[in-house]
Amino acid sequence: YKTELKAYKTLNKELQELLNFQSEAIKEHDYNSFLLHELTEANLVAGELEILEEEYETLNNIEGIKEKLSEAYQLLNEEHVGILSALTSLKNTFQKLSTFSSKYEDLFNRVDSSLIEMDDVYAEVDVLQENLEADPNRLAVVDAKLRLLHNLMQKHAVISISELIEIKSQLEEKVSFTENLDSTIEKK
Repeated sequence: YKTELKAYKTLNKELQELLNFQSEAIKEHDYNSFLLHELTEANLVAGELEILEEEYETLNNIEGIKEKLSEAYQLLNEEHVGILSALTSLKNTFQKLSTFSSKYEDLFNRVDSSLIEMDDVYAEVDVLQENLEADPNRLAVVDAKLRLLHNLMQKHAVISISELIEIKSQLEEKVSFTENLDSTIEKK
């Protein structure tokens, strides 16, 4: 009888705690549901903030970037004074000298390596120039998403999207627990 009474009192105490929790949880449920909905609608992805900020800066400064890439393109490939032209001439000079001494061959190899690297930079600048285009619609979309993310981070007093994702997970648990509280109470 003592064992059964003790079990009954323990269960009764747990039931009272659940009922008290339920009255508090109902008050918070609507607010938590609203916050959860807001975070769910934001489609949070870890690392997205940095990508969006970089894309925003690129789209917002497109003309300056185009100008600088064009300048770099010209410096690399100008016919008479371009870096590639000068390195090619230097390579040819050291190639002729390399037959006289290993010192010159080492210089030839270094210039050749630099020429390969600069040629790669030239190709990459060319690709970047081709892929760069102004898109005001995309800029507006990125700006809106960034503002939403910054507002959510300010609202929840966090500094990263991963923290927002964690808060979303906690809210999902709270909302789910509150929604299933009636069945838990009934079982008790």
